[in-house]
Amino acid sequence: MGRKIRIGLLLTAAACLVAVLVDWAVKELNSEATQADIEAEQARIEAEQASIEAEQASIEAEQAIVEAEQAGVEAEQEDTGRAQDSTAESHDQG
Repeated sequence: MGRKIRIGLLLTAAACLVAVLVDWAVKELNSEATQADIEAEQARIEAEQASIEAEQASIEAEQAIVEAEQAGVEAEQEDTGRAQDSTAESHDQG
């Protein structure tokens, strides 16, 4: 009878050891999964930030185009004004 009890205790101890190892492995995997989730979220945030920066650069480029077009219109208006002045002076002299 004593031998069966010792075998039972050894099997119980082995089962407990296996349970502890399985528990440790599960915690380790959960920790790695949590870390992967954190890294994925960080990558998503960085991608979103890059998208916002690209959008901002696009808006700034559009603004620069509008300013360049406005400068062109102003230059044309100045040229038109000079031509009108020149024409008026020619009529005054003639």
